Amino acid sequence: MGDKQGVALRFWLAGILVLTGTGLMVFLTARTAPSDEVKVGDLLENSRYDGRRVKVFGMVVKGSETYDVEKIELAFRIADRTGDGRSISVDCRQERPDAFVEEGDVIVTGIYDAKTGHVRGEEVMAKCPSRYEPDYEKLQEAQKNRPTSGVSTSGQP
Repeated sequence: MGDKQGVALRFWLAGILVLTGTGLMVFLTARTAPSDEVKVGDLLENSRYDGRRVKVFGMVVKGSETYDVEKIELAFRIADRTGDGRSISVDCRQERPDAFVEEGDVIVTGIYDAKTGHVRGEEVMAKCPSRYEPDYEKLQEAQKNRPTSGVSTSGQP
C-alpha cells in the first residue's frame, strides 16, 4: 500500500509542475504578445484599441515632458505630425532615452486606455534626429569628386 501511495504522490506532483509550467508560459506569452502598430489619430478614432497592447508612433508635444530622476518616471504627450492638436498622454517607468527631445519622434509600447486617452508605457524609444544620420547623396557626391591617389586600377599608367 505504501508503494502505491508514493507513486500516486509523484504522479500528482508531476501534474502540478506541468500545470504550473504551462500557466507560466501562457502568462509570459500574453505579456509579450504582439502589439498593434498605430498612430495617435488611429487610437483616438477607434475604440477597439481600448485595453490592448499597442505600439504607437508620434511626436513629443512641446512643453509636455516631465521626468522624475529619483522615481525614474517619464511622462509626456504625443501627437501625430498632422498638427491637428489631438494628443494622448504617456507615462512610463524607465530612464529617459538619450535621443528623447521635444518635437522628436518616439515609439511607445504599452496598454492604451481609451476613456482617458492614456498609454501606460512599457517601453519608450526615441528615434534619432536626422542630423545624426548620414546624407547619402552628399556622401556619394564626395566620393565621386574625391581625388585619386595616382594609382591606376586599370593597369595603365
